[in-house]
Amino acid sequence: LYHPDKYKVTELIESIVNDVNKVILIDNSYSPSELDSFFFKNNFIEVIYLKLSENMGIATAQNKGIDLAKMSGCDHIIFFDQDSKPSSG
Repeated sequence: LYHPDKYKVTELIESIVNDVNKVILIDNSYSPSELDSFFFKNNFIEVIYLKLSENMGIATAQNKGIDLAKMSGCDHIIFFDQDSKPSSG
């Protein structure tokens, strides 16, 4: 994520939540965001949210997401950006 819109991210999560076991969000924004772990813990139990302190670039953000996925026992990973609109299934 980069300066994410809470409503777009929520739509993205809702479109994939029934097809995946876990959602990991890496927020690469350097400024405060509308999103925080409290929002996700209270609305989407299967979401891990990591806020980076600065824009470290997409490769670093993806690598941090991969590390979290491995530590969480995931064996498959698919990347979406905050503007993705996958169809269900």
